[in-house]
Amino acid sequence: MKKLFQKLIVSLVIPCSTAAVAALTPYTDGYELDSQQVRMPAHSSGQVVIRMCPGCEPIIHRVNRDTQYIIAGQGVVSLEQFKSEIRREEMSFVYVGYYVDTGIASRITLAP
Repeated sequence: MKKLFQKLIVSLVIPCSTAAVAALTPYTDGYELDSQQVRMPAHSSGQVVIRMCPGCEPIIHRVNRDTQYIIAGQGVVSLEQFKSEIRREEMSFVYVGYYVDTGIASRITLAP
């Protein structure tokens, strides 16, 4: 009876622990950057290029039509509006959020 109980406990714990690990896997991640560290995509199916330092290898995330461009205080704007605003601001911060599994940028946010 004791062995049967142990097998029952093990059969219940193993699937639960696998599900718990899967639940802890991040869906999105992101970078908080100075606007000078980011090169915006040329078009809506391009890529955003991040340089953490002048000599660092670039980090590249693709963008697509679902990527949102957000300006603090204005909300979601077009890519062209975003690029215009980022050029206008001398010192601003950019958050690049991306999907961990695909690397596609989900949103790019500009804050003064």
